[in-house]
Formats: sequence, C-alpha cells, structure tokens
Amino acid sequence: VLKNSLLYIGTVVLLAGIYRAETVILGLMNNDCQVGLYSKAYRFLDASNMVILLFTTLLVSVFSALSDNKKEIESMVKFSIQIIVVVLCCISFTIYFNAEFLLSSLYDVVDVNLSLILKIISLIIFIFGVANVFGALIISINELKKLNFYMVFILLISIVLNYILIPTYQVLSLPIVAVLVSSILLIAEIYISKDYIKFNMYEFLNVLIFIITSFLIFYIVKNAGMSIFAALIISNILTIMSAFVFKILNIQELYKLKQIKS
Repeated sequence: VLKNSLLYIGTVVLLAGIYRAETVILGLMNNDCQVGLYSKAYRFLDASNMVILLFTTLLVSVFSALSDNKKEIESMVKFSIQIIVVVLCCISFTIYFNAEFLLSSLYDVVDVNLSLILKIISLIIFIFGVANVFGALIISINELKKLNFYMVFILLISIVLNYILIPTYQVLSLPIVAVLVSSILLIAEIYISKDYIKFNMYEFLNVLIFIITSFLIFYIVKNAGMSIFAALIISNILTIMSAFVFKILNIQELYKLKQIKS
C-alpha cells in the first residue's frame, strides 16, 4: 500500500511539474508581466481540469472493478473515451470560438497574445482530458511505475524546450510546448495501456469525424449572426445530438456505467 501511495504521489508531482515548470522558467527568464499574462489564460485550463478530474476519479473505481476482465475493461475504456470526447468538444470548442468574449468578461484589458494563448490552451484541455482516461486505466492496472518513468523524461523535454524557446518566442512558447508534451504523455499512456485496449480503424474514424463535425457546428453557429449566448447553447446542444447520431453516446452504455459504479 505504501509503495502504491508513493508511486501515486510521484505521479502527481511529475504531472504538476510537466504543466507548471514552464511558468517557473518564464518567471526566472522574464518579468512578472509575462507570467501574469499566461496565468490569466491558464485559469481556464485549471477550471476545465476540475471537471475532467471528477470524471477520472469515477473511472478509476470503474476500471478497478473490471481489471480482471480484459474484454469488459476494453469496452468500458472505449466508451469512457467517447464520453470524455463529447464533453471535451463542448468545453474546448466553446473556449476556442469564444476566447475574446470569455477573456473580456473576466479582464478589463485583453491582449492579442492572450486570446491566441487561450485558443492553444483549448487544445491542451482536449489532449489532457483524453490522457486522463488512459491515466485512470493505468492506475487501476497498477502500471504507475512505467508511467512515472516516461513522465520523468517528458518533464525534462518540457524544461529543455522552454529554456530554448522562451528567449525567442516569450510567453507564446509556453502553450506550444505544453501541447507537445501533452501529446507525448498521451502517446506514452496509450503505449502502456496497449495490452488492455485496441482500436480498429472504424472506431478511430468515427470519433475523428464526430470531432470534425462538432468543430464545424461551432464554426457555422458562431458565424450565423446570432447572440453569443444563443450560439453557445445551440452549438453545445447540436454537438450532443450529433454524438448520438454518430453513436458516440449510447444510453445502454451509460446505464451500464452507472450499474458498475453502484
């Protein structure tokens, strides 16, 4: 138990380092104004992560209950990814297409770079959310040691890239590096989980087409000339409806998830 607890603590510390090291480096290499600029946009990532982590906590208990049945756990992991993809499409595309409005609602002065940073962060939110599903699986199958091993190298990559890019690109380099290291982390988690989950081309393309469709829904509604609040509501409703059309969401699977949890 102590060993598993230490591994989990190590995971939390490394994950915090991966997503926070760049802010520390920026503060050491530049002034507080640059750090404050990035922190303003980063708050949206923190807020989104709270929702994602609640779902991840549920998944850990579900996956642990199915850890002895590879067929069942593979089915549940796939469906969990589908659920989180729908949620992430709603969150990420809402932020991406309404970055200026969201920032102006919170801050008096909105820098052009701040809007761009927030749009890039919306991509980080998406990648991080999907990675959390695999992270929950890795916790349930006791493979944190492997994950921590990869995360040490990912943290080093993050530190080196930030030291190289910050002097040239300033604060704009931070979210770009974050996207890269988030993608590497996701790939590492998929590799560790390869014995428990395998995707076929149809499943991958179905999810990809849904993501593209959701993006187009937000884009079309955004440019339809309606009010921001009406566009937000309609975009999210149409995205959820399309999730059922593409069979990304399934009522029976949702009920099954509830039964396993209880």
